[in-house]
Amino acid sequence: MAEFLNLSVSRFCHIFKSETGMTFRNYLKRLRLEKAQNLLETTHLSVKQIMARVGYNNESYFVRAFKNVHNMTPGEYRKNFLADRLRERS
Repeated sequence: MAEFLNLSVSRFCHIFKSETGMTFRNYLKRLRLEKAQNLLETTHLSVKQIMARVGYNNESYFVRAFKNVHNMTPGEYRKNFLADRLRERS
């Protein structure tokens, strides 16, 4: 991204953080985990397939990152989401 904007990496990181309040790395992580959440809610893809689609190649790291945000594993999240949808329909 820095190269695309013709900035040094350190300058890009400084500007990004000052404008958004978060590091670029944390921003990307948040986007990936939001996409994973959406895929868990809207598809029947396995957790491994979702992990790969959002750019993770280590399942335990992905599960830990997801759990840090949602306080549950991706599998637990999907199970709870589906249970909530069933209750709403009843």
